[in-house]
Amino acid sequence: EPNSSVSVTTEVELFQKVRLSRDPSIETDAVTWRREGSVGGPGQRYLRIRQQIAELIDQFIRDYLSVNPKQSAVPNNSLNRSGGSEFRIKRDPAKLLGTAPPG
Repeated sequence: EPNSSVSVTTEVELFQKVRLSRDPSIETDAVTWRREGSVGGPGQRYLRIRQQIAELIDQFIRDYLSVNPKQSAVPNNSLNRSGGSEFRIKRDPAKLLGTAPPG
C-alpha cells in the first residue's frame, strides 16, 4: 500500500510485578513506564514502525539510566519474564485499522 494514508500507533510498556503494602500476598503486573509513537504516510511503513519501536526502547534505556546512574547498562535480569519485569509491545487492532474512537 505505497499510497496509503493509514497511521499506525506504536506503544512500548514496561510491566513490573507489584504487591500491596497492606497485603504483600496480593500481586499483579503494573505498567511502570510507557511511551507511544505514531507512524503515518506512504512508503517503507514497516521499516519506520521498527525504527519507531527502537527509538521508544532507546528512550526507556535513557530514562532508566537517568534514575539509575551507577548502572552502565540495563541489568540482564531486569527485563525478562523470570525477573518480574518485561516489555510488552501492545498492538490495538482498532488503532491499527484506524477504527478506534477518537481520544
